[in-house]
Amino acid sequence: MKKTEKKTEKATAVSYMMNRELSWLKFNERVLNEAGNPRVPLAERLTFASIYQSNLDEFYRVRVGTLMDQMEASEVIRENKTNMTSKEQVKAILKATRELDQKKDVIYEQLMGELEPKGIRLINFNRLSAEEGKLLELYFDQHIAPYLSANIVSKQQPFPFLKNKDIYAVALLATKGGKTRTAIIPCSNNVFSG
Repeated sequence: MKKTEKKTEKATAVSYMMNRELSWLKFNERVLNEAGNPRVPLAERLTFASIYQSNLDEFYRVRVGTLMDQMEASEVIRENKTNMTSKEQVKAILKATRELDQKKDVIYEQLMGELEPKGIRLINFNRLSAEEGKLLELYFDQHIAPYLSANIVSKQQPFPFLKNKDIYAVALLATKGGKTRTAIIPCSNNVFSG
């Protein structure tokens, strides 16, 4: 077989194959489509939306994390089906994820709109009146802030262990001397279990 025939054969094989990571994103898009399907009961649609996001979080932690590690390697690693490098895969993943995020945002707004007549709504803090803002700030100061414990990141203190799947807030705190310190604040449900 001649060299040009081999190249043509490989190009043909690649054209009908999909990259493993992009294929996985297509699967997760089907999960997201179920969240947006009005024929599916509302509670199940909310579950599908949750599964979609949980899947995506794990995908980035594990599979994209592996690709990022491969990008740091001295040799260029190529995927065996499409011959994409790790860098090309990450670039394609980011593009596909941006498109999925737009779709997710539309579906999320749709779901929130369907929940509101049932008495469930999430508050957009940017749309609160001054009085509502003061009430929530007072509630936060009295009932939430006492449970929060910031971990300050500095040379003297090691970076805190962050549990997988927990939620954290990151804040810049000003010292009395005018310097700033980074603080990591755990915000998971077990913080408020008492």
